[in-house]
Amino acid sequence: DKAAREHRLIVTIEENALSGGAGSAVNEYLMSAGAQISVLNLGIPDRFIRQDRPANMLAECGLDAPGISAAIHARLRLLDEPLATSATSAKSAKAAKGNLA
Repeated sequence: DKAAREHRLIVTIEENALSGGAGSAVNEYLMSAGAQISVLNLGIPDRFIRQDRPANMLAECGLDAPGISAAIHARLRLLDEPLATSATSAKSAKAAKGNLA
């Protein structure tokens, strides 16, 4: 609750599937608490990940330091955009989500 009150974005990161993962539990809790906050869930997408060294596989999923940083900065930019630019916002959201899926 405190994090939702004191911040404008909560980020969950897990080296696991997004669907039904820890991030989903955080989302469920925040919704039940009535929290009004943006949440960014980062994790393994529901698609085949080419087998490689673990660090390379995480990078492919955007779960390395540059990928995580880029996703967070993209979401923060989206949150900073005025509502009047909703078409641009939708495009930015789609691009940010593309980095995660």
